[in-house]
Amino acid sequence: MKYELKPFNIKIKIVVPGGVVTDFATRSLKMTMDGESAYDALLQNVLKAFGDNASVYSTADQIAEVIYGAATDGTDHLRYLAGQDAEQLYASWQRMSNEAFFTMVNTKYGLGE
Repeated sequence: MKYELKPFNIKIKIVVPGGVVTDFATRSLKMTMDGESAYDALLQNVLKAFGDNASVYSTADQIAEVIYGAATDGTDHLRYLAGQDAEQLYASWQRMSNEAFFTMVNTKYGLGE
């Protein structure tokens, strides 16, 4: 898409945020967790994995700064990593094959194969 839109002077930016410190796991998930669902076990696995990394999550303001910087820097830079955990995950991806990376993510979040 970046190359297709360049002739029209439209720039594409990808902001890759890591975890963000919010009350998502309390207020926002309450309705989701009230009933029984085929996704309950999966959701519990994902929430546990998110909780395991919470010490390196960014504030919403930190993520907003990266988004603002990407939108206003005037460059053709494509990817902006927002947060320490996003940087760590991206660095891991660069060191391994796509298959190995996605297997690692699936395992970490209990998503199966």
